[in-house]
This record gives sequence, C-alpha cells and structure tokens, in this order.
Amino acid sequence: RTPAPGPHCSGPRHAKLDYIATREIVDGEYHFGVEDKVTGLKGMRIYKPYPYYKIDNQTRKTLQLSTYNQSDFLYMYPSMRKEVRPGISIIEASGGKVEEEQGYFTISVRDSTAGSEERHFFTHLKAFETYTLTLENFNAVNT
Repeated sequence: RTPAPGPHCSGPRHAKLDYIATREIVDGEYHFGVEDKVTGLKGMRIYKPYPYYKIDNQTRKTLQLSTYNQSDFLYMYPSMRKEVRPGISIIEASGGKVEEEQGYFTISVRDSTAGSEERHFFTHLKAFETYTLTLENFNAVNT
C-alpha cells in the first residue's frame, strides 16, 4: 500500500489550485466565468434563453399549432406541430435561433347544422411574446 499524499507532495496532480467562478445575468443572458488565479487563464460561457411563445388559450378547447419558417408561404412542411391545451402554455420555438415563425392554429368546432368542422387562425409568432387566443380569432376571416 502506498501512503496517502501529504501536504508536501508536488507535481501536476498536486499543483496549487486557486480560481474564481462568477455567475451573472447580462441583458437576459446567463454568463458563467472562470478565472485561474495561478496561471491567469480566463474563460466565459454565455447561455442565451431558448426562444418560446406564451399562448393564453381562452377557447376552452385544445388547439393544434403548426409553425412554418418565415419564408415558407406554401405551408408544405411544418417546422413543428404541438397541441395547445386550454389556459396558459409555454411553447418552445422550433429551433434555438428562431426569432419569428408563422403560426397556424386549428380548432375543431361542433356546429349543429354543419356537424363538426375545423376553423383556422394564422399569425406571425415572435419569440418571447404572449398571444391570447379566443373563439373570435377563429370566426374572423384571416387575410
């Protein structure tokens, strides 16, 4: 058995260690920094918040959301599909660098004369914004 190293040991495994770790929020970004006081090396890692949309679904029904790239005007390939339950939901954007997407909401409405039908609502979704949806949004004609 080898004895445990004492305070007199030297070498890279027993080198002096003295560092400062900093954490702060700057302009909505999380900055994590480390500075090695022995060697003088510094580093910083910056974390940005993942883009999301806050949806206040006041329709009392579950909505279907499909998002499309800003430049996709044919609506052929959605970036993502999500269910939006009644109440307030936080929906993450389809990607970490998304600033804006086209949002296409669908609701199933029971009509006594026509039976069940789907209604649609289209809007531009901007990251970190709040959107309130009511049945009136789906009754209006989207242009």
